[in-house]
Amino acid sequence: MKYIQCMALVAATALITTPACRKGNSGKEQPPPPPPKKAAIVSTFAGDGTDAYLNGPLLSARFHTPIDIAISADGTLYVADYNGRRIRKISAGQVSLLAGDGNFGTKDGAGDTAQFVDPYRIEVDRGDNVYVTDQADARVRRIAANGMVSTYAGTGIPGFNNGDVSVAQFSVGMGGIAIGTLGDVYIDDTNNGRIRKITAAGQVSTFAGRDKKALWTETPL
Repeated sequence: MKYIQCMALVAATALITTPACRKGNSGKEQPPPPPPKKAAIVSTFAGDGTDAYLNGPLLSARFHTPIDIAISADGTLYVADYNGRRIRKISAGQVSLLAGDGNFGTKDGAGDTAQFVDPYRIEVDRGDNVYVTDQADARVRRIAANGMVSTYAGTGIPGFNNGDVSVAQFSVGMGGIAIGTLGDVYIDDTNNGRIRKITAAGQVSTFAGRDKKALWTETPL
């Protein structure tokens, strides 16, 4: 190993100089240098940076616009590919399709034939069921562990209505989604100005926010 003057390589990463080698040392003991700062290391986990759709090994796979991720208890990653109109799955070093055929639509069914418009936010529960809010669809979708896609709540008609999941209404442009410890699903119903709660029993209610007409309106220019 090559040494330069009084320098020594310690622990293969930290370069330390002795007091006699410090510039301007008059022989007096100087305080020790501050500890090195810890730096995060950023790496590419999946995708080669090309705007396209391709499954396969992590670093050769391709995404259009990965906009949100969720991680299951076993470490499987789920990715909402916004402009790809698909939900992708990352497991065992491979990227694969969970649901979505890449076309605009709201069709339920088997994963590779189901459709999304703008899948925006996702969350996964303990049973590996994935829940999706779509920015341009007034429904909450559910993808079962076997890939089957269904409408979990909402009629698809924008509005505000609580009650059974089959008659409940949400605004378009829903934001975040989270799952509570009891399995209840919480939705940021952005344009209705409320947080909505969907229970495992299939009931939609207002969890927070004023229970009256939507706070959001559009004013013509």
